[in-house]
Amino acid sequence: MAEIISKVSEKIKTAADVTVKTTKSVASVAMSTVQLKSLKSDLNKCYKKLGMALYEQIRNDRDMDEVIAIRISEADEILNEISKVKAEIERKKAELSKNKDEPIEAGYEVIEDDDLSN
Repeated sequence: MAEIISKVSEKIKTAADVTVKTTKSVASVAMSTVQLKSLKSDLNKCYKKLGMALYEQIRNDRDMDEVIAIRISEADEILNEISKVKAEIERKKAELSKNKDEPIEAGYEVIEDDDLSN
């Protein structure tokens, strides 16, 4: 009887470990997705500032080359970070897909009435 309980306990522990690992991975993808949305918002703000600088330069004949260069550099940094986050999300999703196809070794045994009386 103790052997059966031990085996069942081990199977439950294995299933729980897999569930915890998968939950952490899914949460990590969700956090990266939120980070990606934030970066895209930052990029839109940067583009808006760049457009405003271009408008000032053309409309008011002001020298805005330095400001424009700074905004372009900021946009490039954000785009680089967006690429990294997207790659990380894809890597995490691929890992999740790979793990979902791995079966959890649950197994079962037929317990005879005689085994329960011991």
